[in-house]
Order: sequence, then structure tokens, then C-alpha cells
Amino acid sequence: MRRDDDVEIPSLTLDQDEVSERRPSAVTPKGHSNPSPTRPVHAPNVVHKKTSLVGIYILLILLLLASSGAGYWLWQQNMQLRNELYGAKSEIQNLDHQLLAADVSANKQGETLEETLNKHDSEIRKLWGVAYDTNRKSISSNEAAIDDLQKN
Repeated sequence: MRRDDDVEIPSLTLDQDEVSERRPSAVTPKGHSNPSPTRPVHAPNVVHKKTSLVGIYILLILLLLASSGAGYWLWQQNMQLRNELYGAKSEIQNLDHQLLAADVSANKQGETLEETLNKHDSEIRKLWGVAYDTNRKSISSNEAAIDDLQKN
């Protein structure tokens, strides 16, 4: 232990007043009177002051208020994020339904387009057949005339 710590360790020997208290009272010498019950000279002047815990209580209350405020703020943020998540989920679900509807519509449109093309193809074949039948005689006479012209 260092010397500058100012810590006084009490000795285990009896003080003068304790020794005199233990002696029988009849044996006290006349010249010696009991010393007054005062503090020994070598004892330090220590005043024990009761520590105040008000600062610790205030700090504890502030800490509780700060933690409850942070907890409330986190709870609000959690609720806001949860609402945003539900909104995003509903938007995704709406987009999914729109995509399915567009797919069905495109399939129907493709089927109707194919049916229309088949109908037009059959009509064109009919018209070609009718035109060929009606013009077959003149086509054959024109072919014969072309052959004659080429010979000449």
C-alpha cells in the first residue's frame, strides 16, 4: 500500500480509555483521572456524509424515458414498414391479376385473329377459283395468241 493513500487502519491495541474502563474502579490512582471521551489525537478528522442518490434516480428515470421513447419510435417505424409491405403485396397481387387478364385476352385475340385469317384465306380461295373458272377460256385463248406471236 502506498503512503499517500490517507487511509488509516485502526490498530488492534486498546486505547488508554478502554484500558481504564476495564480496570476495577477501586484501583484508580488519585493523580490520574479518566481522560475525557474525545477522539484520539492520531485519528483523522473524517466526516461521514450520507451520499445523495437523487442524481442516480434522475439518471435512471432519464434512461427509462429514453428507452421507452426509442421503443415507441421503433414500434411506429415497424407499423409504417408493415403497412408499406401490405400495400406492396396488394399492388403485386393486382399486377398479377392484370397480367393474367392480359394473357387471357391475348390468347382470345390470337384465336380470333387466327380464325379471321382462316376465314379470309378461304374467301380468297373461293374468289380465285370463281375468277379462274370465269376467265379460264379467255386465259387459254390469250395463251394461244401469245404462242402465235412468239412464232412469228
